[in-house]
Amino acid sequence: MRSSRGFTLIEVLVAMAILALSMFALMQTAASQSRNISSLRDRALAEWVAANKLAELQALHSWGSTEKQSGETTMANVNWYWQAEFFEVNDDDLRRVEISVRRNPDSKNPIYRLPGFLASPRVFVSEQSAEES
Repeated sequence: MRSSRGFTLIEVLVAMAILALSMFALMQTAASQSRNISSLRDRALAEWVAANKLAELQALHSWGSTEKQSGETTMANVNWYWQAEFFEVNDDDLRRVEISVRRNPDSKNPIYRLPGFLASPRVFVSEQSAEES
């Protein structure tokens, strides 16, 4: 009877194959997580760009035309391209605005879209005259 002192070559090869497959799966998961983190970072920054633009439009009390407006801004050392579309609603003193933010000016799909509303400048004039009375 022969005593067994170690692993056979086939057992070692099977163990190495299992280890290699496990390492490959782990690397794929790490790469996927890295891409997701980058995407989430871009989405959060795009959300801030859109929120800043909406706040700016609301603070300026600008009614704006129903034409699209677009521009470029920098946040976190990255250039962002925004576009604001204005839509009429049933209320004469409101206008719906949708701000979309892209990383590249030629991109067809925005990273983030933010809907909001703008009040007519006459609403603010009537509020100010009511406060003065």
